[in-house]
Amino acid sequence: MSTLTAPDLAAIRRWRTSVLVVFGLAGVGVASWLSRLPSVRDGLEATTLAMGVLALGISIGSVAGFAVASRIAVRYSPRAVIRASLGVAMGGLLLAGVSGGVLPDYPLAMAGLILLGLGNGTCNVTMNVEGAAIERALRRPVMPWFHALYSIGAAVGASIGALAAALGISPSVQIPVVVAAMAVTTVFATRHLGTEPHARPGGHPASPARRRSPWFEGGTLLIGLVVVGMSFANGAANDWIALAMVDGHGSGPGVAALAVDVFTIAVVVTRLTGVLLLSRLGRVRTVQLTAAVAIAGLLLFILVPNPVVAFVGAALWGLGVSLGFPIGMSAAGDEAQGATGRIAVVAAIGYAGSLVGPPLIGFVAGGVGIRTALLIAVVLVVAAGAVAPVLSRSRRDAPTTP
Repeated sequence: MSTLTAPDLAAIRRWRTSVLVVFGLAGVGVASWLSRLPSVRDGLEATTLAMGVLALGISIGSVAGFAVASRIAVRYSPRAVIRASLGVAMGGLLLAGVSGGVLPDYPLAMAGLILLGLGNGTCNVTMNVEGAAIERALRRPVMPWFHALYSIGAAVGASIGALAAALGISPSVQIPVVVAAMAVTTVFATRHLGTEPHARPGGHPASPARRRSPWFEGGTLLIGLVVVGMSFANGAANDWIALAMVDGHGSGPGVAALAVDVFTIAVVVTRLTGVLLLSRLGRVRTVQLTAAVAIAGLLLFILVPNPVVAFVGAALWGLGVSLGFPIGMSAAGDEAQGATGRIAVVAAIGYAGSLVGPPLIGFVAGGVGIRTALLIAVVLVVAAGAVAPVLSRSRRDAPTTP
């Protein structure tokens, strides 16, 4: 195995920094919208049902984005695809933002959210392809860092939205300012991305995508099962921890919100530090270990009727589900040939889990209660841990020294 030269390493690090910022920008964009939903609802004078239908706009756009990315990411340069997809996402965010203020219009908001989802979905696949390529170039795991930056970006976007709401600033003012800042950052952040399809410093050009659809590859679908199990549990936490704390553990709204923060912080911290764990244990043992931690956290949260124990459970829950998605992206991108298609498939499966999970748990909770309904997440995390050996198909999965 050849040793990377200092110029190679410097180029790869600049490339890595660009992709880190792109992940952060993707998180900022979505959270900037989600954090202003109450104000947008008031501006549109929409019912709760209408807002639920509106939320489907991002989902519809995202699914389309996964399909688009699998085609254009193998034909155009990463720089072009990421700039274009973020541009589409920012345009959609801008439309959605003004639709809740100066131009209150429900169809305009829906169109904006579809564009936001389309751009974000396309960018999601492409930036994960870039992350996997960086891992191949560096010959060590770094994908959790990228996903940690997405979570941090989401926290920044949500914080900006919360501050704007507290100051009485309309979404139609706040969101255009955020979009302008994102646009400037995008131009500078993407300077070190490749200008040719699959041209990589320190790496090797990828061959054209294989003709066989990755939807018919058993290994890819099993990787998707790992990702969907963790994504389902993650989505369930985001949507139901607060209500479960209030209805199931007798906590007040403030304490319930704090439990969500504990979960989120656990996810971010574990993603930031998970690279060391991956380097020592390899993918399979890391996923098996974190799945066991997630199961323990979920069972503590579900079975022990004590708010303090529930906080411990939420922290373990976040720690346990944090690495499944980024590790799945890495595994899907092991081979440069066909990586875009496989990552698109695994991302679509994982997104389906985060999309379907919350309403499914809500439906079941109507009959048995929220805490009992969360046992569905336990079953899926068990399944994810059980099929974790599929992640070892890369010969580079052997534990390494940091």
